[in-house]
Formats: sequence, C-alpha cells, structure tokens
Amino acid sequence: MVFESITGYFAGVIAPAIAGGGINIAFLFVVFVMFVVLAKKVWGMVKNMVFISAAAIAFPFVINFSGYASIPITFASMSFFVVLGIGSYLAYVVANAIFKFTKIFGRGSKKVVYQYKQK
Repeated sequence: MVFESITGYFAGVIAPAIAGGGINIAFLFVVFVMFVVLAKKVWGMVKNMVFISAAAIAFPFVINFSGYASIPITFASMSFFVVLGIGSYLAYVVANAIFKFTKIFGRGSKKVVYQYKQK
C-alpha cells in the first residue's frame, strides 16, 4: 500500500513537473543527497543523545553506590543530569563545528599570506 502510494505520487506529481520543466532533475538529485546526508548526521546525534541520557540517569546511582557523595535519586536530579549531559554534548558539537570551520579558514588564509609574502 505504501509503495503504491509513493510510486503514484511520483507518477502523478513529480514526473510531470520534471517533464514539463518545472523541476530541474540535477537540482532535485542534489537536494535529495543533501537530505540523506543530513538525516544520517541527525540520526547519529540522536543516538549519541540517547546514550548520553542513559549515562546521565545512571550517574546519581553510581555516585551513591561508590560512597563518594550522596545525591538524591529523584526525577528532578535525574532530569538535571540529563539536561546537563545533553547541553554539554550540544556545546561540544557547536564548538567542534566552529573549530573545523576556523581550521579550514586558517588553512586558506595561510596560503593567501604565503603567496603575498613571496611577491
């Protein structure tokens, strides 16, 4: 049922738009590839967030069991550690993206400065 509705949608909407010149097939392909890559990245982030949440929920239990400190095992304390863990992960993702961007920018600027100094 789902496959027939997908092929019917393609035959009824997308194919005539491509044939009529309304959609550029190369652009449609590029957008599709970008969507697949983005979906893969988001899925990886969601899996990491689930793992971080599980570790954050276990943290008060581990600390109490080790005898290092006494953290109350409540919904509020577990929620606090989950939010802290996911917030730290998102800060890491943003910092990593900024670092990669500046590294690429730095590499390009070194080439420009090197060419300028040679003249």
